Amino acid sequence: MGSIKIGQFKKILIKAKKVAIDSSIFIYHFAKKENYSKLTSEIFESAEKGVITLSTSTISIIEIFVKPEEEKNQALLIEYDKILKNFPNLTIKTIDYPTARLAAKLRGKYKHLKTPDTLQIAAALMTESQVFITNDRQLKQIKEIRVHLLKDFL
Repeated sequence: MGSIKIGQFKKILIKAKKVAIDSSIFIYHFAKKENYSKLTSEIFESAEKGVITLSTSTISIIEIFVKPEEEKNQALLIEYDKILKNFPNLTIKTIDYPTARLAAKLRGKYKHLKTPDTLQIAAALMTESQVFITNDRQLKQIKEIRVHLLKDFL
């Protein structure tokens, strides 16, 4: 990964201040996925320092915990639970009625998107995030929020 691209990525985060992240960002980070680790570390370190605030939806909680639940990995379940409940400057937006309604509106507009994706975007909008970080190329067509793909910064 070039230093120019990581520099661009940092600028996007800092300028946005409020950044929503897809569940894949957590999964890459927790798995220490080598090609994305510098980018995910930048996101989480920026939040820890208070440079940005992060948000995600409860959909991410479901997706993050699936594999450790399947594997019955209690240590990992405890670790993820501790991190997610205590991470500084992270809001986990519940899927309440207004969020679900906004997701339905997005689903109506972007018919080929799946419900979990529109719920993630709706949660990002409800937390007034300026940027949504993902690796799902289909979400780039969303016009209501700026969507950036991690892979574009490699």
